Amino acid sequence: RDVRTAGGGGAGAGPTWGGASGTQCHMTNTRITDPEILERRYPVVVRAFAIREGSGGAGKHRGGDGVRREIEFLKPITVSVLTERRVFAPRGVAGGKDGKTGENALLVLEKGAADDDDDDDDLDFGFARGFVETEADAYGDDGDSPRANKSNRRRRRREASDVSGASAIPGLHPARGIAAEHAELTPKQIAEARKKEQDVARMLAMGVPEKLLRQLDREKEAVDAFNVAKKKEDGKRTHKRLTIVAGTLARRKLLSPSGLDTRPMMGMVRGATFDMIMSAVGSRSNVAFPTEDARWLDLFAGTGAIGIESLSRGGHEAHFVEMDPWVVSHVLRKNISSLGVENKTKVHTAKVETFLEQHKRSAKAVGGAFDFVSFCPPYYRVSYTDLLTQLDESPLIADHTVLLVEYARSQKPEMKAAIGKRLRRIRDRRYGRTFVALYACDGRDLPDEDDEWAEQPEEATRFGKVVRGGGKRDDE
Repeated sequence: RDVRTAGGGGAGAGPTWGGASGTQCHMTNTRITDPEILERRYPVVVRAFAIREGSGGAGKHRGGDGVRREIEFLKPITVSVLTERRVFAPRGVAGGKDGKTGENALLVLEKGAADDDDDDDDLDFGFARGFVETEADAYGDDGDSPRANKSNRRRRRREASDVSGASAIPGLHPARGIAAEHAELTPKQIAEARKKEQDVARMLAMGVPEKLLRQLDREKEAVDAFNVAKKKEDGKRTHKRLTIVAGTLARRKLLSPSGLDTRPMMGMVRGATFDMIMSAVGSRSNVAFPTEDARWLDLFAGTGAIGIESLSRGGHEAHFVEMDPWVVSHVLRKNISSLGVENKTKVHTAKVETFLEQHKRSAKAVGGAFDFVSFCPPYYRVSYTDLLTQLDESPLIADHTVLLVEYARSQKPEMKAAIGKRLRRIRDRRYGRTFVALYACDGRDLPDEDDEWAEQPEEATRFGKVVRGGGKRDDE
């Protein structure tokens, strides 16, 4: 199978500009194939694809830097290389220096290069180097000349038990053992580490230089670090996709960060959840709170959509607890400012666990207990049982407080009908992949209304008032 892909290199300079780096010259209708597309179409792995730093000329109008690519072929394959820059360097003008010419290097695993007494299968080949002389031997060893042709050189096979040289390879510690080195890794990660060590040992036995393996490992670490930094950078962007559902701020847009680190409750789920809350507390309009002094505590606030929704529906005050300073400054505070509700809000930049610990004895610092608390954490990063138990014992909630909890399907066993001494579940709904439960804090055994056989209490209190049971269900 043939591989056809454009390479690219440095461009020559012009009368008023320097040569571009890493571009295709004299090409009008093609573009460099993305590594992901190349790996998808062909049995290859792109080990490196970057600007060849330092290959350009010097001066203002210099020849541009070239491109460095390393491609590993996983199957026998035909490669045609058309490389103009191997002959003609990127020209510099007006005193600018030319760039360097390109280089080709091919590492080939050839059959028949193994020792005669070896009885390994056909996949265990010798090691050869050659094809084109290169300017510098980046992977040379044993002090050989960089221009020496090693294509027919026989390399001594290492014994399988002799892996002491592997200790120089990052991540390899044969003396300590895999279990000791990766004690805190998951079984899958331990298996991957064991496979990597086996692959490296096999490559060393085939005669691949350790310097080459070390360089490949460093390049892989650099690529992984770049991908992590890029993912983190992508998470620092915002977009306006959230909308306030109802109330005085209805249809107003909210900022939300891109990425999955902050997962706000979507508008449809938020609207249905507030309808359920209004039904539970006896709101006549099913839009606004029955009283004008409702106070809301938004834990794991993120964008602040839930707390701001409560203000839009007539809430008196909302407190937001969010641990990410970037989300607080670039998302949460901007949402509060753009909607003009600064005088009704207070933001606490802290972990929820820290916030609860700070107010475990008294709620005076935050103005007393809250009427509503929303608890929408990142699903698998917290212990629902521990935090809900801590909330049950906290002075931040009173006997009339309603607690909103969002959770995933796998966490349903943690959502008990009763938690601690006060929390009692009164609603449990599913909205697509999102599950929402409501807990009352009056210490009574309040069954879910879906349980028609359960004995209903004589009366339940909301906001200090008696709310009679037997009303219209919130899902009808």
